[in-house]
Amino acid sequence: MVKWLIPFLLFFCLTYVFGGEYSEVVEKDYPLRSLGNLNIVHSKGDVSIHGWAVDKVRVILKKRVIADSSEKAKQLFELLDYRYEGYKDRIEISNQYGKLMNIGDRLQEKNNPKTRSDLVIFAPSKVQLKVWVVDGKVALKFWNERVEVRSRSGSIELENVRGKTVSVACSSCLAVLKQIYADIKVSSKSGRVDLDTVQGSQIFVENESGFIQLFHVEGEQLYISQNGAISGRWLKGNLSFNTQQASVKLKEVSGTVSGATDSGDIHCAMREWKAKDETLLESVQGTISLEMPKYFSANLDLWSLQGGIALRFPFQKIPDPLLVGPEPAGHLVGVVRGGGEVLKVITESGDIHIVPRSDY
Repeated sequence: MVKWLIPFLLFFCLTYVFGGEYSEVVEKDYPLRSLGNLNIVHSKGDVSIHGWAVDKVRVILKKRVIADSSEKAKQLFELLDYRYEGYKDRIEISNQYGKLMNIGDRLQEKNNPKTRSDLVIFAPSKVQLKVWVVDGKVALKFWNERVEVRSRSGSIELENVRGKTVSVACSSCLAVLKQIYADIKVSSKSGRVDLDTVQGSQIFVENESGFIQLFHVEGEQLYISQNGAISGRWLKGNLSFNTQQASVKLKEVSGTVSGATDSGDIHCAMREWKAKDETLLESVQGTISLEMPKYFSANLDLWSLQGGIALRFPFQKIPDPLLVGPEPAGHLVGVVRGGGEVLKVITESGDIHIVPRSDY
């Protein structure tokens, strides 16, 4: 009997302390009166935005509260609301919370939150979009204009966006951009950044310590990372990178790759090498490995001050016109096949490998 009572009492105590969860949904349509910006600000939950071809805006507010009774839940529901303002040049949607709460109640809610409201918005995809969220998740699909998203810690997921520019900024969150056809700028401090099926004239990603993952990305690309590794496959265009203590591993690349890292290794497997200018790859302490197409040709300037050089292409060594004195060890200058633009590879304590590309 006692054994049976223990879990019952435990369940009763947990129910009494935490209460039950109650939910309420509010939905309303607004006629479209402006083709200006759609600005969304939310600090109490997630935001989900869907683009459509209807000339109206639908706002769905999903309220969730934890309360001891339905009456208490009703009181908490009244604290959750949103504001919709339509102007000539913009539309503004923002959450509102706690109109009737005093400072003590606000502090208690901040330390022990019992309310949450998620926004679901359907809006014409032909307007420019700006979204600011504190801790909630942002999800956007089917948009055809400029997009700007800011979040502190909630994840950001953008899919099927066709506009001029997409800008994403987040302190510590996962950012996933899939099927994006626009110029892209992503700034993050510690979250992972994933680009999947992305095409734009300018693609920029800066991530201090998070991982950067790339798949089917095309355009002029620049990736900056301090401690987060950069990895990619099926990339096209001119790629540049700069890291401090992170490795770079790129496969199935068509175009050129240039960049520098302090202590990470660099590995690039090229399907096509299309250099239009001098290219530089540099690592202070890491090894640089290049798998080049079978008929790769270029002028090479290779420096491995404390490591070795492995070159498995037909190579004709030529004197360095800038060199004074005897040729230093670990320096190789020459031409592969008919030559081409200069490829300069430098590492202080790592090795250099330039070999024919293997199929995998």
